[in-house]
Amino acid sequence: MASPIPLFLRPRLLGALLLLLGALPASAQWVVYDMRMLAEEASSVNFVHYSGAYLIAPMKGGPASLVFTTEENGGHYFALAQNGARYFVAANAAKRRAVISASANVGTSQSLYQASGALDTQVTYFDANRQAHTDVVAFTLTGHLMTSDDEHLATAPAADGSLGVVGEAVFKGFYRKDLADKLNAEAGTMPQAITVIAGLLQKYGYQPEQDADQISVPAQPNDPLPIPPSPDAVDGSLFPAGSREDMERALQTAR
Repeated sequence: MASPIPLFLRPRLLGALLLLLGALPASAQWVVYDMRMLAEEASSVNFVHYSGAYLIAPMKGGPASLVFTTEENGGHYFALAQNGARYFVAANAAKRRAVISASANVGTSQSLYQASGALDTQVTYFDANRQAHTDVVAFTLTGHLMTSDDEHLATAPAADGSLGVVGEAVFKGFYRKDLADKLNAEAGTMPQAITVIAGLLQKYGYQPEQDADQISVPAQPNDPLPIPPSPDAVDGSLFPAGSREDMERALQTAR
């Protein structure tokens, strides 16, 4: 019987069961990716998933967090998986690729998702002492999400006859320098970085999932929405004009 949000994506369980935990330096420098999940309908059965996620990871690699987003039943929701993934660089003499990877076994379900991209974009960032540094990141990450669940513990199929889950989705996103710069200026720890992103989501009407363990991010309804920047300014908004639409078109073309 397919649940409304699959167990493999429940942040409470994902964060607890992924073997991907670790400590971060007190003033980590961040990369942020705006990820989208597009289901492969032909190979999926009873598969329901989040529509996207904001990936937050240390610039030099290590435990990474995902802030999942979904828009369903007229509402907008987000869920947290703190330190629920791993960000690293895979390299040899010929090439170097940034990688995001995670796996989980929750109950009878098994899931794996990963995405990678060539290190092709030079970025400048500042450390805690405001010293400028340059590094190279992947502008895009591309991969797949795969899950299955035989649901052998179910006593009977659901009312509609559904039983078991198999799902595949394209897992692809792009680097958000504006959000990375915002976190580098405002967040020294992973909980602080998550709070910044969650706070932006709340400004846009997203609410925490009620049945997941969430950090508390107070809503601030009187805060103005981020103003579109001038050409010389850094865009600190969560959804710059056209970014989601442009990315959706690009993802559909790439499939």
